[in-house]
Amino acid sequence: KVPGGGQYSLKEAYQYMESKVVKGTVGANNFKFGDNAKNHLKNVENISTKKGVSGGHNMDEFYNALKNQDVDVEDLIISKKSHSSIEGIYEIEYKIPRKDMAGNIAEPVSYKNIKEPKTIYDPAMISDDKIYQWGKEAMQKGTINGRLVEGTASNGLKFRGYLNDTGEITNFFPILD
Repeated sequence: KVPGGGQYSLKEAYQYMESKVVKGTVGANNFKFGDNAKNHLKNVENISTKKGVSGGHNMDEFYNALKNQDVDVEDLIISKKSHSSIEGIYEIEYKIPRKDMAGNIAEPVSYKNIKEPKTIYDPAMISDDKIYQWGKEAMQKGTINGRLVEGTASNGLKFRGYLNDTGEITNFFPILD
């Protein structure tokens, strides 16, 4: 039992909070958003053969990052799937050229398929501010599972985001079903 004569043990209290609050919480969240959340959505932060392109969900930024790999972008795109109902949202399966220890493209040229597809938005159809607002809305209405938050904006676009240790959303991005 909890010191002070509490009705529940610390373990029981923790299990209650875990089941009722942390997992499956839906509705009006009141998240704060990290300083980098908007930047991550638009701008490329890193490219690696392990995780692919980090950030850069803006289509122009994503394609520019691929162009900077010194190979034909068309060789890097495996598939491009459109969202079923929202114009300007795409899911891209892609690969990155393998690099040598010096960071140059390895010879002979070979590629690493990136495991997680990239969801991008066309800034000619959806502004950076609009996608950010949709994402914030989806996060505030999202379901929490550990550090993962998934929610849907009022227009039907789904988003996935991540929480840090202080409960702040560090980044989020659109996803296809």
